Amino acid sequence: MRTQFFFVGLLSAFAGGLVGTAGCDNITAGQSTDSKSPPQLVHALVQDARYFLAWPNRGSSLDILDNYQAASCTKAVDTCINEFLVDQVAPDVSCTDAGVCGDPFKIPSTGVPIPLGLTLLGAAPDMRDPGGGVQVRLVFDKVLDSSIESVTMDPTKAPGKTDTYTIMPGLIELDDDAGMPVDSVIYYDNGGSSQFSADLELVPLGPAIVIKPTANLEPGITYSVKIKNPSALKDREGNAATALGGGALPASLSFKTEDLTPSNAGVFPSDAANGNGFDYPDFTSPPATITPNEVIQISFFGDIAGDSATVTVKSGPAAKPIAYSERFNDPTMCPKAATGDPSGPVLDIANTDTGDIATGVPMDWMPGDYTITVTVQDINGKTKFSSDYSFTVAGTDETDPMVDPNIASQHVTPAQCMM
Repeated sequence: MRTQFFFVGLLSAFAGGLVGTAGCDNITAGQSTDSKSPPQLVHALVQDARYFLAWPNRGSSLDILDNYQAASCTKAVDTCINEFLVDQVAPDVSCTDAGVCGDPFKIPSTGVPIPLGLTLLGAAPDMRDPGGGVQVRLVFDKVLDSSIESVTMDPTKAPGKTDTYTIMPGLIELDDDAGMPVDSVIYYDNGGSSQFSADLELVPLGPAIVIKPTANLEPGITYSVKIKNPSALKDREGNAATALGGGALPASLSFKTEDLTPSNAGVFPSDAANGNGFDYPDFTSPPATITPNEVIQISFFGDIAGDSATVTVKSGPAAKPIAYSERFNDPTMCPKAATGDPSGPVLDIANTDTGDIATGVPMDWMPGDYTITVTVQDINGKTKFSSDYSFTVAGTDETDPMVDPNIASQHVTPAQCMM
C-alpha cells in the first residue's frame, strides 16, 4: 500500500521561486537527506484498522514495546501536553503521582481492547479493514528498502491504480496462543512520520509494516507478532534494521487482549451506549425502561457463546427469561442451535413461556422493576463476563417493527428457527 501525495500546487510555487535563479542546477537543494544510521523499530502499535469516530471503533493506539520516555511534571501545575489525538480525542497524559506525564501509548492492565469488524455495519471489508477491525503497525524511524515487496503493473487500470504491491512472503506474521498464524492482510506502508501525527487514527505513524487480521481478535488471548526474516528489513543503503537504541530486532512481541467486555464498558468504551444499533435499552443512563414485548440486547467486543449464557431473575415479577445469540427476524434464515452456537457479539434476553432455550418462545414481561444476573463466555471459553442489570417494564406493546425494532418478532429465539 502506498501513501500518495499530490504536488501540483507545491511544484508550481517552487517553480515560481526559481525565477531569476538561473545557474542553480542542484535539484536536491532544500531536501533533507536520509540518515546514515540503521533504521530502528520505534513502535509496535495495536490500533483500530480504520477511522470511524463511532462504534465499532475503540479509539485506542497502544504500544507493545512500552518504550515511552516519560517527561517530568509537577502535579499541581499539570505541565503535560497532548502531542496528538487518537480518534479525534486527546489521550490522557496528565501528571501522575510519580511526577511524570502519563503514557498515552501504555496498554492498560485489562489488556489490549478489541475493536469489531465491518460486517456488523453491513459494510464490505477492504484493504483498510479486511474484517478484523484491528491493525498492528511495526513503525520504523526511516523508510525501508523496497526489496521487501514486489510490484505488479496492470496498464489496463486507471492512472494511480496500475501498481499492486505484494510484501515478501514469510517476513512477518501474527500468531494466536496456539502458535498458529492468524489469517491477515500484510503490507508495507512507506508513508507517515514515526514521531508526529495530528491524529493517530486518521494519519497513523509510519513508515510501517502493517498486519490487518481478516477476523476479529478474540478476548483473553495472548497474540504474538513474529519477525520471521529480520535480515530482510534494511534501509536503502543496506543497513540492517535494529531495535530501538540498537541491538537485534526482537524475534517476537506479545500482547494479551482484554477479557470479554460489553461494548458500553471497558477502558476504551467507544460510542456504544444507545448509539450502535445493537444495545437496548441504554443501561448506562438509568432508569432503563422497556415495554412488555421488547427484547434486551447487550453487545460485546468479541464473539460470545450466547446460547450457553445464563440469565436469572434476582428480583421482580415472575418471569422465565432466556439468553441467546442474536438471530435477527427471519425464522427461515436464522442460525440453528442444532448446528452449534451461531456466535457473534450480541446477546439477546427475552422473556419466554418455558424459560428453556430449546423450547422457549417469547411472551410479554409483566410490568414492574427487575434485576437480572447475566453470565456469558466468549466463544473460545477463555473468559467469562457476569453482571447484574436493572430495568423497568412499563407502557404498552408496539407491533410495528418500523416503529420499534426491539420487539420480540425481530429477535427470534432458537426455538423459533425453522429447521
